[in-house]
Amino acid sequence: MAIFTPGMICPICAKQMLSADEVVMFPPFVPNKRDQLYFFSDGVFHQACFDRHPLSEQATKYANEARVQQLLHNRVCVVCRQEITDPEDYFSAGYITKDRASPAYTFNYVQFHKRHFKGWYRASEFRQVITGLIGSEEWDGPRVIFEPLPTWER
Repeated sequence: MAIFTPGMICPICAKQMLSADEVVMFPPFVPNKRDQLYFFSDGVFHQACFDRHPLSEQATKYANEARVQQLLHNRVCVVCRQEITDPEDYFSAGYITKDRASPAYTFNYVQFHKRHFKGWYRASEFRQVITGLIGSEEWDGPRVIFEPLPTWER
């Protein structure tokens, strides 16, 4: 979650934010710097300014989805359908894109045990789509390393 300090400048109105009661804060939920919602990722804004922003509803929607997916009891492997409890054996795609026309959209928030990846029936499709997106002009952010097992490179 973003950190608020009284006196910070609101990125929307460029005025000081004085009280935690008047702000809205977001976790770092958008990895792609070219995504319009990246503006909100790990950000702090006046609540009133945020409410008037044209992307406020989308930012809220995707930030909430990211929060829900990251709850420990929601970490369920798409391959075995079991809860993922070992952080070393956990991969989450997280939020990738809001573009429903993108093949990557279907992989938003996909999670699996890393050791199950190669046995997943969509593994090659996931690898191809993510590698294509990350290698394109549409992406400016971390990369996924697939060998030996999928991992985000920060």
